[in-house]
Amino acid sequence: MSEFVVDEPHHPKPVVESTPATEESVESRLLGNSVAPVQRKSRAWFVWVVLALIATAGAALIARGVRTQRKAQAVHAAALASLPPPSVAALGSIVPGQAVIHLNAPASSGEARLQTLTVQQNDIVAKNQIIGTLDSIERLQAAVAVASSQVKQKQAALDRVLAGNSAFQIGAQQATVEKLRADATRQEADYKRYKSLHDQGIVSDSDFESRLDTYNQAEQSLQESQQTYKQVQEVRPVDIEVAKADLLHAEASLYSAQADVEQGYIRAPQAGRILHIYTFPGEKIGDQGVLDMAATDKIFVEAEVYETDLAKVHDGQAANITGVALTSPLHGRVVLIEQSIGRQQIVNTDPAANTDARVAIVRVRLDPQSQSVAEKFVNLQVKVEFSPQ
Repeated sequence: MSEFVVDEPHHPKPVVESTPATEESVESRLLGNSVAPVQRKSRAWFVWVVLALIATAGAALIARGVRTQRKAQAVHAAALASLPPPSVAALGSIVPGQAVIHLNAPASSGEARLQTLTVQQNDIVAKNQIIGTLDSIERLQAAVAVASSQVKQKQAALDRVLAGNSAFQIGAQQATVEKLRADATRQEADYKRYKSLHDQGIVSDSDFESRLDTYNQAEQSLQESQQTYKQVQEVRPVDIEVAKADLLHAEASLYSAQADVEQGYIRAPQAGRILHIYTFPGEKIGDQGVLDMAATDKIFVEAEVYETDLAKVHDGQAANITGVALTSPLHGRVVLIEQSIGRQQIVNTDPAANTDARVAIVRVRLDPQSQSVAEKFVNLQVKVEFSPQ
């Protein structure tokens, strides 16, 4: 019998790729277990050396960066120290040395109207200069004229009393006395003759009494004339006192009228410049008054400095002033720092600005050249920059 060999079907074996772990395991199996720990230990040391080098390099870089930063900060601080300190700026206004005077009509003038005005805006006026009159001035001046004539009249009466009567008046009175004395002598002779005849029964009682009455009247007239003659020859003290009292009363009336006429004038209370006119001739004087004036011989700038900046401002500090109406900056120095803090009055046009800040008034006195320019711009809003020192 022949043997039949049956071939088994051929199945290819899968190929397995070797990996490092497989290779390591194979190498370990080939070399033995003593080689694997040495290799692992050398790899760990290598990692630690690399990490140490990285840490050292990083620390060196950090230290270098710190030194560089500190050096830069020192350079920046030195640069800041070499710069001038920042200046302080504030809003302000040009003001006269004294307050602005709002000139009005006298209170006793009532609803007066302005009759004349002798000044214009920007005119310079002297103290007590008449700059206008009211419509009541003519009536008041007439009262002064009447009172003045009364004074003259009373003065003349006093002079007449002090001088006494003239020689003509005394002579005329003396002649009257002599005439009445002669008449009284004649009447006395008739009276005596009729009395003798009456005693003898020759004349009646009625004729005798008639002659007696005539004689008595002649004697009385003589006595009165003699008394008048005595008076015209002397000046009585009582007459002098009465005349003096009349004169004093007339003078008092004149003083009163002169005081009243001043109510019709508008005078400048001080020397200064006319800043603004509110009322013109023919107009009724309103609440604003007639005009504004101020003494412009000394001009200042008042700045509103924030309370946080006050420590940077001191007496004598230089200041530069600029404004929209000024063609060149003005210059001055601080002369006053008010000790009270108040609310800001000058409003900044910047909508983002603080309009409710707390400020103090700092007054700057302008130099002569700047003052000659600033006196034409009273109340002008300006910007004040205080120079750092």
